[in-house]
Amino acid sequence: MPHTSYSRRGLSIATWLAGGALMVVAVLLLGNRLIQQRALDSAAKIVQIHSEADPIVRSSADLSAAVQDIANVVSGALQATAVAQSLTPSNLLTEIANAAGRLNNARIALDDVTISQTLNALLDSLPVEASELLRVDVERRAALSSYSRSISRLRARVGAAGGDGIWVGEQNVARRSLTEIAAAANALQSAAMPGGSAIDLPSDGLSRAEQQLKRALQRHSAELLRSPGAAWLELTRADLAQAERARRTAQARRVEVQDANAAFMSRVAAAASRVRTELAEPARRQIAAGAERAQQIAREANEAVVKVSIGVLVVVLAVFLITGYGIVAPIRRLREGTRRLAEGGLATRVQRGGPGELDELAQSFNAMADALGKAESQLLAEHALLEERVVERTAQMRHLAMHDPLTGLPNRRQLFEELNAAIDVANGTGTCVALLVIDLDDFKTSNDSLGHAFGDGVLKAVAVRLRQEFGADAMIARLGGDEFTISKSQVQSAAEVDALAARVVACFQRPIQVGERELLISASVGSALAPDHGIDTEALLQSADAALFKAKAMGRNRHQPYSPSLLAASDRKFRTEQALRRAVADQSLLLHFQPEVSLARGRVSVAEALLRWRRPDGSIAAAGEFIGFAAQMDLLTELNIWALDSALSTLARQRAVAWPDMRVAVNVSSKQFMLADFISRVETTLRRHDLGPECLEIELTEDVLQTGRATTEALRTLRGMGITIALDDFGAGFSSLASIERLPLSRVKFDRSLIASVDDNDRSAAIVTSMVRLCHDLGLAVTAEGVERPTQLALLAALGGVDVQGYLIARPQPIEDLIAQLPQLRDRVQSQLGRGAPPLPLTALIDDDTVTRFRSPQDRSGRR
Repeated sequence: MPHTSYSRRGLSIATWLAGGALMVVAVLLLGNRLIQQRALDSAAKIVQIHSEADPIVRSSADLSAAVQDIANVVSGALQATAVAQSLTPSNLLTEIANAAGRLNNARIALDDVTISQTLNALLDSLPVEASELLRVDVERRAALSSYSRSISRLRARVGAAGGDGIWVGEQNVARRSLTEIAAAANALQSAAMPGGSAIDLPSDGLSRAEQQLKRALQRHSAELLRSPGAAWLELTRADLAQAERARRTAQARRVEVQDANAAFMSRVAAAASRVRTELAEPARRQIAAGAERAQQIAREANEAVVKVSIGVLVVVLAVFLITGYGIVAPIRRLREGTRRLAEGGLATRVQRGGPGELDELAQSFNAMADALGKAESQLLAEHALLEERVVERTAQMRHLAMHDPLTGLPNRRQLFEELNAAIDVANGTGTCVALLVIDLDDFKTSNDSLGHAFGDGVLKAVAVRLRQEFGADAMIARLGGDEFTISKSQVQSAAEVDALAARVVACFQRPIQVGERELLISASVGSALAPDHGIDTEALLQSADAALFKAKAMGRNRHQPYSPSLLAASDRKFRTEQALRRAVADQSLLLHFQPEVSLARGRVSVAEALLRWRRPDGSIAAAGEFIGFAAQMDLLTELNIWALDSALSTLARQRAVAWPDMRVAVNVSSKQFMLADFISRVETTLRRHDLGPECLEIELTEDVLQTGRATTEALRTLRGMGITIALDDFGAGFSSLASIERLPLSRVKFDRSLIASVDDNDRSAAIVTSMVRLCHDLGLAVTAEGVERPTQLALLAALGGVDVQGYLIARPQPIEDLIAQLPQLRDRVQSQLGRGAPPLPLTALIDDDTVTRFRSPQDRSGRR
């Protein structure tokens, strides 16, 4: 019994302990289940919020960026910069289309999100409004271009008519009416294009300047109708009317662009605001609400833990403490993290640990925080990238605006900025600024013969050479073409400039590597000092250019410092060059003809075509007055080609109507003769005018005949065609008798220097007599140039078989005047020979049929 009683008490204790243990276990199980459920609910809620709100945040950011892209395209196109003005309508429409595509992609990503009709309408209208705004701006820019062209054309027409005056020696002569019109045109051009180009038309003063020009034209209309003429006056007024229409159009479009741009930017701001208020902010509020809900669930779970803990505190205090610590600590971390996340701390992360559900909750929380952080980081990164691109593009545009794209050297604009600053500093310190202008000698010839790609390589190599030699202590820049500059500050004397220029000339004595070739080039250098030779960059550059021109005129490959006399010479050269270039285009060139008379046959053997230029003032300039300028300007070949074609055209016309056996002699320069297509050009010109080669005589100077085997072959080809070849100006240079014997010539023309003293100097007479006999022995015809006295003519006639040419026989004159004199030319030559001289052959200077043709119209007109 005692054992049984013990056992029952023990069972009771055991049962109580078991019941208590079961109750504790039940409470623990129930509490643990409740906590797990709350944790799972919280994790699910956070995951749901993340999956729903995060895409909306990202897509709304993309949508805002697309709206901003459209606005950036419009604002960039409307900027008054050279780059913005150079954008073509197709490029602008392409950029608008690309931005609209990104806008549509962002909207597609928001298909599951309800977007208000107002926002949809705004998004639909932005690309359309942007395209329309850019279209109006394109019309504005077109009107500006039309206005600039009209004003420039009007100003050029006034200048061409004599508005800028005509230089007669050191004086500028101009008609008062044209000067007044030119001044009004200049005032209009300055008011319309104050910066040099009509980027936008100012409204003040333009109408007044246009009316002033109209009144000037009206006031002098009677005089202008006489000269430059009614057509000129009508064209000038038409240009002015076109400029007025273009100005009104440009100003009207400018107002439309400003109004439309303000409305467009307002709609862009409204769209961005609605994207933020309708999409981004609701999504963020949803995330915040989810975080708050998760916090609430965490609080409920914590309360459950407290209740369970109280129920089993006495029984399983140690176990409960361990268990409570394992559960409460993660929940507190979650609660704290949720609070910080709700306050905007997207960098908040919860330490993992505790039961699996809490660990999973912490993992989900961290994943949600990561996603939110990535979304914000992406927004910040895209914003930073946009700002970086703006900065980078700005830097690129500034670099392009200030540097030459081929060589990478500073361009003219940066040179002007740097030099202006240096001159300002020099004025304050009492020092000087040196400017050297460098021009590559004969670069155009190399560029034309070796190709423009090779020419670009030469320019790059020259830039590298200049940078290596002078980049450490001077500024190197490229003005354009084959012109470079070196500028240096803190210069103490002109000797320092001379030394620097000498280094420049010397550095080109070494070959330059261009690709696989080594090239030797030379350079001419002109230098000037500020403030002595110019108080600003423009004046300094003008002085250095004048010095450069002098260096080239002195033989190139040298340095010339500036002196005041050079600028006046440069100005005269510039005006002559411009007038001569216009002469090629406006048909101011003409030919005069001077006959060569054969004393043996009593006939005009050939008429030499001599180039003349009718200057703007109406005077006629002989070739010697402008041929040097033409050679320096590389216009000589163009003038010679024109002279050949014009001479053959005149020959064909006169042979058909007045002078059937007329022959013409044309001067050919060495450069023209050495062109690869010279012979084929001569053949083509003869065929075009339906002429045989026997009617053409080509006159070449001695420098052409000293160019070697290629010249000999070309001369044989021309002789084989039947063309006569004459050696012109014989005796003025270093002619070789052996070359005369070897070359296939037809005629030798003695230079006037040989004939000048033939009648009063026995040595000259002996030399001419010997040369005539030598040429006759070689089968060459002889022409004596510069015959101006009867005694010269008599001596040459006595030699026999000599043709004569000079003022004594006939001066160079228009072909019509020469033809009118031909019937009396024989008698004139006979009278100059004197009564005691043998009479000329009875065949006369032209055939009887030709005389009849000449005399009949002379008799009818009374011309003598």
